[in-house]
Amino acid sequence: MARAHALIPVLAVLLAACGTAEERAAERALRTGASFYNDSSYMQADSAFATAPHDARAIYDRGMALLALDDHRSAVAQFSSAAEADTLLLRPIARYNQGNALLREARYNALTSVSLREEAFSLKPGSDDIADRLRHAVRTDSMLRASNRLDARIDTVLPEAIKAYKAALLLAPDDDDARHNLLLAQGEWAKRQKERSNSGKNDNQQKDLSAQAKLLMEKADALVEEYRFQEALALLQDGLRKEPSLSSKKEYMEKLDLVTKAAASR
Repeated sequence: MARAHALIPVLAVLLAACGTAEERAAERALRTGASFYNDSSYMQADSAFATAPHDARAIYDRGMALLALDDHRSAVAQFSSAAEADTLLLRPIARYNQGNALLREARYNALTSVSLREEAFSLKPGSDDIADRLRHAVRTDSMLRASNRLDARIDTVLPEAIKAYKAALLLAPDDDDARHNLLLAQGEWAKRQKERSNSGKNDNQQKDLSAQAKLLMEKADALVEEYRFQEALALLQDGLRKEPSLSSKKEYMEKLDLVTKAAASR
């Protein structure tokens, strides 16, 4: 990926002699923050830039500090605010780095999602004891759910990255970095769409679980963690009575079966 654009240069303003008190405070924030940023003290830089919340340059520079800290979502918010607050001078690079933050988040989430799935599928129960098997199932299920949440987030941020790069290019058509990163983001989105169509996504029986059924399973998992197997069993059985169609859902019935065995063993 092409590098992020740098901090906004601080204007040569005599702090004690020029501008209003608010303008002088903004210049101090920019200078102090830039000093911290250049020393790779990004948390201190973020704090310094945050002292000038109404200055578009400080808002943008705070986005740069947050991007360096890998706080992607907060960086996106800062770049978006900077683009909306400033004139055309700052807006193109704010949109460009907004795209960078979104693309980095998508890539980070993709790596984390794969890692979670690999770990989940490699886990083995500590023994054949039903309690160990149940704890293993709950932990595996939790990791897979976290992976699914990250995948869903990627489906949101990649299109937003593409949108941000396009906005940057509309404002600065000669920005080769923005054009390069736009092609990268579009390529990753196209690859993701192709993989999804080839795999057909996951089993429809699991995919079609209602929000209420998923909530019941999460509550049951929490009860299992506390060894409250009978309560977990009652919860899942009640859900099945209220929503008989769950009997055709593999994920729900497997969880019910495991909890039933655990409750019987206590």
